[in-house]
Amino acid sequence: MGQKIHPTGFRLAVTRGWASRWYAPSTQYAKMLSEDIMVREYLAKRLKNASVSRVLIERPAKNARITIYSARPGVVIGKKGEDIENLKAELAKRLGVPVAVDIEEVRKPEIDAQLIADSITQQLEKRIQFRTSEAKTTYGVIGVKVWVYKGDTPAKGAIVPAKAEPAAPEEDRRNRRPGAARPSGARRAAPAADGEKSVAVKRVRKPAQSGGTSGGASGGATGA
Repeated sequence: MGQKIHPTGFRLAVTRGWASRWYAPSTQYAKMLSEDIMVREYLAKRLKNASVSRVLIERPAKNARITIYSARPGVVIGKKGEDIENLKAELAKRLGVPVAVDIEEVRKPEIDAQLIADSITQQLEKRIQFRTSEAKTTYGVIGVKVWVYKGDTPAKGAIVPAKAEPAAPEEDRRNRRPGAARPSGARRAAPAADGEKSVAVKRVRKPAQSGGTSGGASGGATGA
């Protein structure tokens, strides 16, 4: 408890790869690392509206190859490829070596955590007055953290537990219980008791009597 682990370093060589791939001697390592940071900051500022998910930097044999993963590759390339050529020239000037730039399209930006976080910060910048393009508002720095669950990714050689069978629907379990309600249209016949007979009751009106009684009865019947 209390020990902090970098989320990227914890997953390297397991589920994620390195964002920079090159080797440098100890005398050149600091210089090349600072160049990588400078290039990433430059691309983040220049391609702010291009929905860039991540940038991969490779340096094979006195050259550099930069792969940009973007949900809007047309914004990076520009009209007739003019923007991408200007970008190559600027990166070559900053790194001092020939640079090749590749564009990879992000097919599903709605499940990319970086693009979701960028979208949220852009909405905050539009709603709240800010000073810089890094969502440093007048209320302070607003940080956004997004985690997209895409299912469990076990490490190599790990045993994946079997999935549990789905439970029976509630209606099926209810119908299995004794005395449960039956479907509509089904009737249960009530068993007749031994020796029991059905008796029909019929009401018969008595004939009216003569005299005063007849009139009273007739009036009463009429009033009723």
